[in-house]
Amino acid sequence: MNLQQRRETCREALQRAYVEVADPERALWPSDNLTGPTQQRDVVEQLNGALYQFVMALRQRTELEPGRWTDDVVGGHEFPDGATLPVKLAHLDKWRGVSYTDESTAGVQTVYLPVAYVRELLRQATAIAETHGFLDARDAPEDWRKHA
Repeated sequence: MNLQQRRETCREALQRAYVEVADPERALWPSDNLTGPTQQRDVVEQLNGALYQFVMALRQRTELEPGRWTDDVVGGHEFPDGATLPVKLAHLDKWRGVSYTDESTAGVQTVYLPVAYVRELLRQATAIAETHGFLDARDAPEDWRKHA
């Protein structure tokens, strides 16, 4: 799969997530097997996977230069206990495989990048790819800048 296809896969997953996920800023999802994965959680997991694949393919082609790779798109995500995770392309690995436990929650929860954050990170990654000539902005649909 080329970079253009990976971006398109991520865009499609993002559009699906905006339709199916009730809270686009939700990061915590139940991880126990008793309740099983919900359709919303599956959609968020697929979206996070698509973003990760696109960004990793882009990383293979360019250095992690300061600026767009290291800009925090939302100032970090804060969890109920006050812990935070940065929301940066350069720190995408920190979001993978993270779980969260707090007395106020019912058990361990899996952490995924919220849909709204994925949208901003996808915009950043696309801008990097276009700047380096890996993607052509003309190949994106007209509504890309508005609805990415």
